[in-house]
Amino acid sequence: MQAPNYAFGHPPDVALPEHANSVWADTLLTAHNHAPLSGSETADVVVIGGGFTGLNAAAEALRLGLSCIVLDARRIGWGASGRNGGMAVLRYKLSWSEMAAQYGHAATKQLYGYIHEAVDSLEQNVESFGIDCEFSRYGHLTAAYHARAMQRLKADVRWLDEQVGDRAVTLVSKEETERLIGSGLYAGAYFDPRSAGLHPLKYCQGMKEALSARGVRFFEGTLVDNVITETDGVVVITANGEVRAKHALICTSAYTDGLPIASDIERRMLPITVAVVATTPLSSELRAKILPQNHLVTDTKNLLNYYRLVDGGRLLFGGRGEPAYKDHPKNHQRLREEMIHVFPDLADVDIGYRWTGVVGITRDNFPHIGAIGKRVFYAVGFGGRGVALTHLLGKYLARRITGDSTSLGAMSEGAFKPIPFKGLRLPLLKAGTAYYKLKDKLEAL
Repeated sequence: MQAPNYAFGHPPDVALPEHANSVWADTLLTAHNHAPLSGSETADVVVIGGGFTGLNAAAEALRLGLSCIVLDARRIGWGASGRNGGMAVLRYKLSWSEMAAQYGHAATKQLYGYIHEAVDSLEQNVESFGIDCEFSRYGHLTAAYHARAMQRLKADVRWLDEQVGDRAVTLVSKEETERLIGSGLYAGAYFDPRSAGLHPLKYCQGMKEALSARGVRFFEGTLVDNVITETDGVVVITANGEVRAKHALICTSAYTDGLPIASDIERRMLPITVAVVATTPLSSELRAKILPQNHLVTDTKNLLNYYRLVDGGRLLFGGRGEPAYKDHPKNHQRLREEMIHVFPDLADVDIGYRWTGVVGITRDNFPHIGAIGKRVFYAVGFGGRGVALTHLLGKYLARRITGDSTSLGAMSEGAFKPIPFKGLRLPLLKAGTAYYKLKDKLEAL
């Protein structure tokens, strides 16, 4: 069988490197891969895409007593689910106060409950399936890049206190932020002790092994060419076989290009490149200064950065990549410069790992769950917040099969609008990146 392209239908010139470049792949001790689909198979539900969303959909289908097949064009966790920073953060792209102003207090309270359910679901998977993936509630700092950002974080803490009685989140002073992060760059921070971190690729492999042992069938290296709906089910067509099922779940997010039945979904997402580096192990002196309590950090910039300690004292540092889907040296050169801007003491520390990935963003910065007719459902567009939210949408996606149409607020009822001028994606992304870089600089003045 010819090796599949980059992902779900991406053109051949869109090629990301194998996982060998990532710290996660290098610290994954074992990985059992499943054979590609060959011939005809049947199941109650077929899941297309074996990342966090698909794995959670399969887990919920199993709980519902449904037979399940999972297809992945590469390997389970090969895409964004195995390339991210491993940070399950209890915040959306928009702040609590911004969401309350836009959607109202009641809707924002619902979203608050859902993101906590998402991280709780992740923890329940780790515990119930016995997955060794370095999961812990490390706590997360949202670091204010300037004084105005700190005012927005104060409004968030006030909203949480007044509207949901959440007093676990606290504001951290500039001085205490410097001590907790090891950088004097920030005006202060918002700290949530309940946010979690994990080794994402170990988690994907652990989920695959646990679900496989319980009867879920996995076929890797299996690119889906088409999904045909029939009166009583669906037929999923691949190069060397087909799956007949009652329902199909599309869990491909940024990797959805090229599937005819999902062309309308694809119009509503914009794939963007993210880049990540991980240093060589820090010295004991640097380790004592930088993130001494192992907290996770995301800053408040428009083109944000995130970072954490991994693998015995390496600093993982991530952010936006080049607009094109290329593993370009500029991705990591710029990222290293941004890392040194935050941590000048790392100027002489080498980079041990460099890798890139792709995430799907939407116009309203929310992922979306929905239906294509009566037999096909989807959950896509996580925009960098998928470590947590895939666990929510994947679960409710599988429940759609049983007729459960629970509202997920803006994630199911929001305006999942097409991306305008998507044919001009590259020049628009370049212009947008330049705009937000300038905005970040001006806001910091």
